[in-house]
Amino acid sequence: MASKILGSLHTIEPRESAGAKTTARYRFQTNLAIEQICDLIEQGITDFAILIEHLDDITVIHLEPDPKFVLIQVKARSAGSWTITNLTKSEKDKTGPSSIISKLYQSSQALKNEDLELRFISNAPYSLKLSNGKKCSSDAMQITASELHLDEIKKINDALDIDYPLPRLPDIIDVFAVKRTALSHQDSDAYIIGRITKILENNGSHDGAVTALYKTLYIDLVEKSSRSERYNSPEELIKKKGVTRDEVIGLLGRAKSGHKFSSMRST
Repeated sequence: MASKILGSLHTIEPRESAGAKTTARYRFQTNLAIEQICDLIEQGITDFAILIEHLDDITVIHLEPDPKFVLIQVKARSAGSWTITNLTKSEKDKTGPSSIISKLYQSSQALKNEDLELRFISNAPYSLKLSNGKKCSSDAMQITASELHLDEIKKINDALDIDYPLPRLPDIIDVFAVKRTALSHQDSDAYIIGRITKILENNGSHDGAVTALYKTLYIDLVEKSSRSERYNSPEELIKKKGVTRDEVIGLLGRAKSGHKFSSMRST
């Protein structure tokens, strides 16, 4: 595992929890982390790690071939669309950054000199004004900040000014995007099992391993996300709090050979 980009990652204090999450919200977040893993495997990323509840809800670390951090804030909702007002509205009664966009930007401050992306991901559609003056399609799956109308960009910067006055790095326009996931708010398990099935079929495995692989990966992510001890190196942080590509490929290999699953450790 390449460690240059990891630097002193292990010395960064985990962000404070914004409060207890419901079982449904936490399950959605964990399944979204598994969706990110599926995406990375299918994209052929050769070395990566995933952390939950460290710098942000989910941290994706691309180690090779193009090192970078992707910091993800996850919000599920059962109805309605996300507007720029939703993302920038100040929540005055809460401590710390006052808006969703500021909370996400906060995560970037520990990684100012690194290549990074900031992502807000939800199952709900977006209603955002684009640079051409028109609203984005309700089917849009990703919109970058650079695609937004100047009015929307101004609202983002005005919200950041409250917590992070100019000058500030990185420039939010260069690193921010919203994305929509196909995960269901109510039953995200079924979609993820379908994604894993596709990967296993592409690797020549049998159907019987799908649910076992999913449960193993899910439980490991949940257990590791709750850890908050101090680590002596970035490698120890990744080992004890993250899930790596090598571990996932190992699971796929065990599934292909018909081995049983009891944990992420080889049996």
